[in-house]
Amino acid sequence: MSLERFMSKVSPEPNSGCWLWDGGYFSNGYARFSESHALTVLAHRYIWKVYFGDIPDKFYICHKCDNMACVNPDHLFLGTPQDNSDDMVAKNRQAKGEKIRPLKLTEDQVRTIKSEISTPIKELVQRYGASHAVIWHVRMGRSYKWVK
Repeated sequence: MSLERFMSKVSPEPNSGCWLWDGGYFSNGYARFSESHALTVLAHRYIWKVYFGDIPDKFYICHKCDNMACVNPDHLFLGTPQDNSDDMVAKNRQAKGEKIRPLKLTEDQVRTIKSEISTPIKELVQRYGASHAVIWHVRMGRSYKWVK
């Protein structure tokens, strides 16, 4: 009965092949499915168990398609936390630049700091409200390396 109820909340997306979840979501953005009145689970983990069996301890069910709303078993893979991180980096989805919080400087500010090489660090500290160390590391190329 649960699988029938689960599939009633799925809408196949023809262009991507994703099975999009029409049910509820957890606050972290992942689809949720109430397996019973007492048990609510991640929808992609539920469908994995239906198709492939138990999930080993400390393993994730990762999305090949990077769509948290997708529950297509063909778009999922079993992986360790390291596998999940490696997949994120390989697809360039990791937080960097202005996505990182708390970030001290914007990328435009970093470009300005790098270009104003003759401006005293003390002046830049006052202008941007960053510490002496932050400004110094930008100048030395030790931080904000992605900013050109």
